[in-house]
Amino acid sequence: MGQPRVATEDVEVGGVRIRRGEAVYVSYVAANGDESCYPEPGRIDIDRQGRPHLAFGYGPHHCVAPRAGDVHGSAHHGVAAETRS
Repeated sequence: MGQPRVATEDVEVGGVRIRRGEAVYVSYVAANGDESCYPEPGRIDIDRQGRPHLAFGYGPHHCVAPRAGDVHGSAHHGVAAETRS
């Protein structure tokens, strides 16, 4: 899983030179498994501190799903509270 992108400028990433205009494939699944950034990346740890994972993107490419889930969850809890009253 990931997104195809086109480099907008020459850059070096991990010792590999990418020239402006070249296509690159950004795999957030692979990035989240980088042990140099995420200790024990395969272990579920809800209290993990440090860098955020990349599954929902970043900046202008940030997925709206997490916020939509927050709103949906808040609405659900509100309805549940009303039915118990």
